Amino acid sequence: MRWLASAGVTQLYVNLHYQKEQIQTCLGDGSLWGVSIHYLYEPELLGTAGTVRALASELTEPFLVVYGDNLIGCSLSRFLAAHKRYEGLGTIALFKTQDVQLSGIAVFDGRYRIRRFIEKPSSSERVSPWINAGLLVWEPEILSRIPPQQPCDFSRDCIPEWLAEGLPVYGYRMGADEPLLWIDTPERYAAVQHHPWVRHFVAVT
Repeated sequence: MRWLASAGVTQLYVNLHYQKEQIQTCLGDGSLWGVSIHYLYEPELLGTAGTVRALASELTEPFLVVYGDNLIGCSLSRFLAAHKRYEGLGTIALFKTQDVQLSGIAVFDGRYRIRRFIEKPSSSERVSPWINAGLLVWEPEILSRIPPQQPCDFSRDCIPEWLAEGLPVYGYRMGADEPLLWIDTPERYAAVQHHPWVRHFVAVT
């Protein structure tokens, strides 16, 4: 919340499923961080793209998709400037790592246009060290390409299909000063508490 607010993002939509009451109690209406939070409850998970499709009437301008199981130290100003420069339908923040087996990897050309995207690649498919950092920006035109009222995932379903159709999707390579921190287990969450980037956003109480 602090990271998004620091970049001027004020309207947030949070999809809920497991322990929805606890999340709403923790985040409230977002006023603590200077943002406005709207909630979308999913009795059955719709996937990353299915959730966005359900919000189609609200998304009339370029919009961000942020995965909740990472802390993403990407510079949003640089990321959005790159998207504007590319003039594509979408841009994915990419992080360089040697451990790619549980992520989606991107292969791009010299102009950073993504040519292949492989979700959770097998050992023979690990042809790129650049993984999806869990931060994407899309133009609203893509909404009509997401099947309505059914589960659908950007990484697994949409992006590979759109690339096969020749649609322009680009990659933004995160730099050395833009960390990606995993918080999808209690152990990983505890391990990042003293990371300098995290401490930068810790509220003074």
